[in-house]
Amino acid sequence: MISLFSLPLNDLGFSSVEITCIRSLFATVFLGIYVFFKDRKLFRTALKDLPLLAFIGIGCFLTVCIFYTRSIEENGSSVAAMLMYTSPVWTVFISRFVFKEKITLVKLIALAGVLGGCAMLSFGGKLHITVKGLFIGLATGLFLALYGIGGKIAGKKYSAETVTFYVFLFSSIAGFFVASAWNLPVKVAEQPISLVYFTGLAGLSTAIAYLFYSAGLKTISAGKASMLSTLEIIVATVFGITVFGVNVGIIGYVGIATTILSLVLLEIGDLKHLKNEDLKNNVTVNEAEKANPTCQHNHFNSVK
Repeated sequence: MISLFSLPLNDLGFSSVEITCIRSLFATVFLGIYVFFKDRKLFRTALKDLPLLAFIGIGCFLTVCIFYTRSIEENGSSVAAMLMYTSPVWTVFISRFVFKEKITLVKLIALAGVLGGCAMLSFGGKLHITVKGLFIGLATGLFLALYGIGGKIAGKKYSAETVTFYVFLFSSIAGFFVASAWNLPVKVAEQPISLVYFTGLAGLSTAIAYLFYSAGLKTISAGKASMLSTLEIIVATVFGITVFGVNVGIIGYVGIATTILSLVLLEIGDLKHLKNEDLKNNVTVNEAEKANPTCQHNHFNSVK
């Protein structure tokens, strides 16, 4: 839903860096108020974990926003979006070493389908890219992947609210200097309607969105979360078609179908994997019961 708020702000004269800065600031305030009333203990973090949270906020979130802006300037929005969504590739392979997540055949097929679908949706048969733009776009995808990796690590110790709050807090602090934010209050005051757009952008498309993403990282693999997040490009296309009258053509619609089918394949493969794990666990329990009758009684009580 970002385009519903960012495009009008662009029309009002706000640069992408300025929008990112205010977006982070507003999101920090919203989450701060929410955490304050829900449970103030969620503000607590260990000093040794602040560098990780700062890295996610500055080195990942803020960097992605800035790189994505430069990628759009170099390659156009369609190619920039596609290059950003190479992030599942980075995530799957980095997670293999960081979290020991298996790279299964189903995951590779789904990954290829997701990338192919996004390519068809973004390019629509027309490709414009520079060498410089290629590296900037790939860097955007890499840092987006690192956001998921860092969020997964932080999520093992802290709640989604805590992680997301500090990510936006550090992003706001760094963004203040990057965007020369001391001039922004005057700019916003001159165009009060911008407050409405910033509120929607920070509330719906930032605070709530990343809160859900951080919560999701606590229960599913980073690679799977990264692939599922590619639904964003489909939702953005739907908004483009229905709200802004964008024509994606036949190739674009095939891309949407390919992406959705790939994600369904990923889910089916995950369910089969869980089923196989359950079968292995049951076999292990049965063998243990045969070897030790007392184990059967204990297992019965544990099930109860």
